[in-house]
Amino acid sequence: GVLLQGPGAEILLSNPQALELLGLSEAQLLGMTSFDPSWRVIHEDGTPFPGPEHPVPQAIAGRKPVRNVVMGVFRPALEDMVWLLVDAEPNMTPEGSVQHVVCTFIDITKRKDAEEQISKLVQEKDLILREVHHRVKNNMTTICSLLTLQAEMASEELSRTALKDAA
Repeated sequence: GVLLQGPGAEILLSNPQALELLGLSEAQLLGMTSFDPSWRVIHEDGTPFPGPEHPVPQAIAGRKPVRNVVMGVFRPALEDMVWLLVDAEPNMTPEGSVQHVVCTFIDITKRKDAEEQISKLVQEKDLILREVHHRVKNNMTTICSLLTLQAEMASEELSRTALKDAA
């Protein structure tokens, strides 16, 4: 998606892909800013992502590009969350003020879902490995105890020593 935003972060133009990704019509989108309270945006950790921290206001404030920002955007019409990788590139006037900002974003929802699935699988693998380790340790302890008992009951010193060494 591509948005052209003014120096106040207001959306001036959008392409069809931006409308589709954001789940909004052109009439709903044009004129909105990053500060609009209707946006429900989150960071990757699930915490709120306030408007002043969005890439476009950051690019305007810093007068430099902001790249590779991951944002979760709730789409009310579709009642879902889309994950976007966002870049904001300010274009400056000859006097050095921001004329407009080109904001581009791609849908990384499938990637985020795959990362979440991988994380769950890794956690499951760790749990299984801990359980296997625990069971093996218990079995080894039982074997060691049996060998120790057998060593105590052995009549020959050579047998006791061999059983203790095995334990």
